[in-house]
Amino acid sequence: MIITPHILVGATIGSKISSLPLIFITAFLAHFVLDMIPHWEYSIARIKKDKKISKKSYGESLKIAIDSLFAIIIIFLLTRNSFNQFKIMFGGFSGIVPDILLMASWLKPSKPLIILKRFHYWIHCLFKKERFNLIPKQGENIDPDRIKTPKFSYFPWGIIFQVILSLMSIYLIF
Repeated sequence: MIITPHILVGATIGSKISSLPLIFITAFLAHFVLDMIPHWEYSIARIKKDKKISKKSYGESLKIAIDSLFAIIIIFLLTRNSFNQFKIMFGGFSGIVPDILLMASWLKPSKPLIILKRFHYWIHCLFKKERFNLIPKQGENIDPDRIKTPKFSYFPWGIIFQVILSLMSIYLIF
């Protein structure tokens, strides 16, 4: 899923819950619930392959930056006069923490991050025809980037779903 719906759903959660720890936990978990739903996402294969952000991955990095900035600007403009702006922005950030940790697992792998990455990939496949094993098979490397993972393309319905979800989130913030 692209970043904007994750940020907007997290922001919606931030607008409805008063406790910061509960906002974080709910938005963090909501990220995985959203990823279960078939969706479309743009490619960031170069960043994953190279394990770094470089000139070669500039286009992919730019997509991520524009996507994130778009959602942040929407939230900022809609909440600039709101006394809940911090909570709403915090919820938006919390909604993308799983993707931030996923990127960290590519750039600086560690066992906890690789386990979280494996869970993240498994969630993406949970209700889809393609399958990804949560528990590594015997002899399989635990890092899912080193094994073949299913590729998905739910265009255009995956985009339409994300647009509707984003619009509903914007509506629900108020």
